[in-house]
Amino acid sequence: MINTAKVKGRMVERKKTMQSIAPKIPCSAYILGQKIANKRPIKLNEIMVLCDELEITEEEFPEFFLQRKLQNTTKISDDLTFCLDDIIGTDTCQ
Repeated sequence: MINTAKVKGRMVERKKTMQSIAPKIPCSAYILGQKIANKRPIKLNEIMVLCDELEITEEEFPEFFLQRKLQNTTKISDDLTFCLDDIIGTDTCQ
């Protein structure tokens, strides 16, 4: 899943907007915002477009798209969440 804050920060650094990137995905700026906010699924080819547009290197890729701490709690319905730590036996969920 996406580290939303890091992606949005890079957008500011590179002077990119949802409106400028979305047509290259292709999708609307609204849908791209939902994908970056982890509210909609994002495909690998769409992530690669983000990497190109935001100049995200292979070395930086995990920081933007594989941040484990960000993913400890996963929404599985509107009112039910589960903590991945409960499944894998670590103790970082609160």
